[in-house]
Amino acid sequence: MIQIKNLSVNLSDERTLIEIAAEYLSVAVDKIVNVQIVRKAVDARRYHGAEIKFIYIVNVEAINEAKIISKLKRNKNISLINKTLSNYAIKFKHSELNPVVVGFGPAGMFAALTLAKAGLEPIIFERGADVDARQAAVTKFFNSGELDIKTNVQFGEGGAGTFSDGKLTTRLNDELIAEVLNTFVEAGAPEEIRYLQKPHIGTDNLRNVVKNIRQKIIALGGKIFFNAQITD
Repeated sequence: MIQIKNLSVNLSDERTLIEIAAEYLSVAVDKIVNVQIVRKAVDARRYHGAEIKFIYIVNVEAINEAKIISKLKRNKNISLINKTLSNYAIKFKHSELNPVVVGFGPAGMFAALTLAKAGLEPIIFERGADVDARQAAVTKFFNSGELDIKTNVQFGEGGAGTFSDGKLTTRLNDELIAEVLNTFVEAGAPEEIRYLQKPHIGTDNLRNVVKNIRQKIIALGGKIFFNAQITD
């Protein structure tokens, strides 16, 4: 697969990415099999009235990739990459005892999901309520000022981030980020979070995503107990 970095596309350009990639690589359109967006950003620096542009990183599957690369080897924005991605897997030692996860914030949620996928049927304890009951408690607090100390903006299903807009920006460069984003998309998050430079799920979507991940854990044999604070 050929990766193109810093692919600049004017906002007004109505061509498909396949057509744009073909022109950039100096090949016919029918030589391009597929184009996958890796990253999409906006360059709004309008120096001297320049047009707003999208800046892409794309992976291009093409016919005779090695030949294409050899002709463009001086272009530092073009490289040949391995199309196979490493699979994330953990080897678990199975036991008659169920693993216990304390807390159902982001870390607890993904720990429980990973254990459930491995067939270990985790048991999860969360001090706060499920997301629907939590929404009711938060609304009540905003309207009346009456605080539920166990279920509020900070505590409950999904953790504090459940009532954010779900910004997914990190300075880390780790292959597991893709695993997290894929999990969110499978649970109902917008497909575009996989490649936008500054992705976010959106508050309303985020609550459904959290519930869908919970339901998947349960479908895989996990058990979740809400309003169950571990103290010892």
